[in-house]
Amino acid sequence: MQGREVSESYPLTGPKGIIVDRRTFMQAGLGMAGASLLAAPVFGQQPGAELTYMTPSTLSLAYAPEFYADVAGIYERNGVRVRLEVGRGGAQAIQLVAGNQIHIGRAGGDAYMAARAAANSDVIAFGTIAQTSPFLLVSAAKAPLRRAEDLEGKVIGLPSFGGTAEVSLNLMLAKARVAPASVRREKVAYSPATFGLIEAGRLHGFFANTSAVARMQAERMPIHVMDIDDDVPGNVYVAREENLNRTPAPYIAFTRSVMQAARELVAMDDKALTEALVRIRAKYDVPGLDKLDVALQDVKATRPLWTTHGVDKVVRNDERQWEEGRRLLESAGVIKASSRNMYTNDIWNKAAK
Repeated sequence: MQGREVSESYPLTGPKGIIVDRRTFMQAGLGMAGASLLAAPVFGQQPGAELTYMTPSTLSLAYAPEFYADVAGIYERNGVRVRLEVGRGGAQAIQLVAGNQIHIGRAGGDAYMAARAAANSDVIAFGTIAQTSPFLLVSAAKAPLRRAEDLEGKVIGLPSFGGTAEVSLNLMLAKARVAPASVRREKVAYSPATFGLIEAGRLHGFFANTSAVARMQAERMPIHVMDIDDDVPGNVYVAREENLNRTPAPYIAFTRSVMQAARELVAMDDKALTEALVRIRAKYDVPGLDKLDVALQDVKATRPLWTTHGVDKVVRNDERQWEEGRRLLESAGVIKASSRNMYTNDIWNKAAK
């Protein structure tokens, strides 16, 4: 698809931003804290195709499409600039979008649906980048957690409270008829170093993404990995409906860019993919990118999350999956029953043209 220029005179209801890597972001003194540390934007007054996008966690190759869209010039070709900020959980990203502090947030589908069903916020999902759960449950090989029933009475580590991982955990427990109160939760990092807490007897298991697991496996840690496939959309892009309706062009350009970047990464052989990782490493401080052989396996393990419903459907919200995910979450009592639309494909449909 040809890149399309977005008019610089088109008003965007959000803060002015440019693409920044993590090093620049930290040096600028913005940090990774919540809204209190973010510069308060004056929405609707800055012209231009510029977006502020927040990840739900520290940088990892789970965000390879966004990184590659930047370093390969895909954002630029599509006429949009993107400023990347690092968040502390999907719940924070959703809250900052709702508060008009950022334009786009990335969050887990289940945590987003819980927020959408419970509040009158106009935050809505306009794309799904990880079609299935990006999480895996790590435990010790000598004391593996193989089923949700095994979690009863255990201490489980989560990257944040109230975020995607915890909603996934609650859904797992509900389906297995395990009392949620029987599972103690601790906040931990995605890092392979967290496995030390299991070895020290402080945790029985913890939620990790594919990047962290790839690094642990490369270091030959004695881990057991349990897949988490809860039939709920994995990671989604969210924005305010008002912004999508009033100034859709930058969101279309962002979506088109991520679609193109993901498809290019999926089509690459190992040599081309390694070269892409080198380009990402030159700009972004992503843990594990110093070991390209490990990083290569990491991104190869992540790519199927983008293409579950086909390469041509990358970033698209799958209707069946969203309806089934809503049904599962409502029946398990994880989210309130709601008649609200959970997603829109309007932006994707225009981006795909």
